Amino acid sequence: MLSFYLSIIADDDDKEIIIYIYENYYGYMAAAIANEIGDRRYVEDIIHNVMLALINMIEKIDYSDKKKLRNLCTLIAKRKAIDFRRKKSNSDIYIEEYDIDKQTSIESAEDIVISKDSYERLKNSIGELSPIYKEVCQLRFLHRMREKDIAELLDVSEAVVSMRIFRARQKLVEILKKENIDV
Repeated sequence: MLSFYLSIIADDDDKEIIIYIYENYYGYMAAAIANEIGDRRYVEDIIHNVMLALINMIEKIDYSDKKKLRNLCTLIAKRKAIDFRRKKSNSDIYIEEYDIDKQTSIESAEDIVISKDSYERLKNSIGELSPIYKEVCQLRFLHRMREKDIAELLDVSEAVVSMRIFRARQKLVEILKKENIDV
């Protein structure tokens, strides 16, 4: 299957990245998928979707930090597994309604210069969030993806991504205030 992925990529550097991901993170992705859907029969199909998603966003991938890259691959794999499970069960439990309060404003994380120590605190605080907010925060703040790309990856609207980020920021402010960190 790796040869198929390489055949659709023109740039040699991008091919190297895909080879690296496939050879080093296949097991992590397969485990995340199997854990999410509880059935190993569909793992290969879902990994195929993950690899295609990674190829589509290859220009945006930061491959200098291998741990961060592994986390991104695992996160995408989990998301694709959730999408698969949702489509397979035709369940409506994932449909969420949001009421947007545009009057409240929280300073954007992009506006703050974060030291390494603060970055680690932010990363740890994101880890305390519920999975729905944790996922968008990791993609937005740790992997620096645009909301449009996150929406496409998660198969939700940009408004949903914006709302999740907005609510996650509120929760992060609460978490950081509890730790006596100025935000």
